Amino acid sequence: MLYIDNLVEFVRLMVQNGESGIYCPQNSEYINTSTLVKAIAAVHGKKVWLVRGFGWAVKLASLVTPRMKKAFGSLLYAMELSEYKDNYIVMGFRESVEATES
Repeated sequence: MLYIDNLVEFVRLMVQNGESGIYCPQNSEYINTSTLVKAIAAVHGKKVWLVRGFGWAVKLASLVTPRMKKAFGSLLYAMELSEYKDNYIVMGFRESVEATES
């Protein structure tokens, strides 16, 4: 996941430093879907009840609908691929959710 302001800062640094090549910027921490849903609900003053034990249903649904795999799968790449000589993370996860949702 990559918050847009973090991406903008990354691109600004790339231009400033005259960089070229392939880069894989991402936020400084991995976030799963349930954490994201809880954070969005909290910003709106709502409570979310997540039911455990339905992982099998998600796996079954992902066989039929590839979007389920994207939403609830564990696709990620190593944090080491996101390292850059300058810090481009201008906003953490919680702050980015609050900024996006307000």
